[in-house]
Amino acid sequence: MNRNISCWCVFVEHELIFHLHIPKTAGSSVRSALLDSGWVMANGFKQHSIVDRRGTLISGHFMYGAFPLFRMGKKTTYVTVLRDPVDQMVSMYGFVKERPKHPFYPLTAEGFSKFWHSPKLRNVQARYLAGKLVSFLYGRGVIGDGTLYRAAASNLKKIQFVGVQDDLNSFLLDLKVGGVVDLQVSSFERRNMGRKRVDFGEGVESFKTLNEIDYALYRMASEMINKGA
Repeated sequence: MNRNISCWCVFVEHELIFHLHIPKTAGSSVRSALLDSGWVMANGFKQHSIVDRRGTLISGHFMYGAFPLFRMGKKTTYVTVLRDPVDQMVSMYGFVKERPKHPFYPLTAEGFSKFWHSPKLRNVQARYLAGKLVSFLYGRGVIGDGTLYRAAASNLKKIQFVGVQDDLNSFLLDLKVGGVVDLQVSSFERRNMGRKRVDFGEGVESFKTLNEIDYALYRMASEMINKGA
């Protein structure tokens, strides 16, 4: 599910932001806010000993657990955003359908219902949070929903800044208070907007049942945010 990275080791001698970008969770908007605040992207993850005024940003579709692959700086901060699973799947379908070279593009051939019924797209957010090994075993039926949830929930609790797409500006405020983004960044500039939405129709309840782990994690993230308010 996650993309290959071009370099398995990044040497960073100073502060580092690691943005775990779960697909279709406002990742482009979050990344832009970080870049506007002075963080410099590790271009292709090939730069070594990067020196800049703020620090280095690593942002991508990594599953949790990729972090130890990088030699971290003196301070490392982890950031991620979750999204209502229905909205995420609708957005993902529109995104993939426009990109014939996307690995999931063949799944769009028979329409939206066949797309979201694919086992490859079940509990996507949980699989990113649980890590590559757990996701691999889950995808092959070796482990069940309970193991997937426990791994994902445990990792979610370790991430310093967790947001939900429904309330990005509160997430931005948390990043400001934490010194991650500058005060002049007043709101997220929404990226990748404007696609025509499809409708689940009567299938939405079936989708929620198949993706109950993602819903549990989304509720957990919302509760974490409310407790920190």
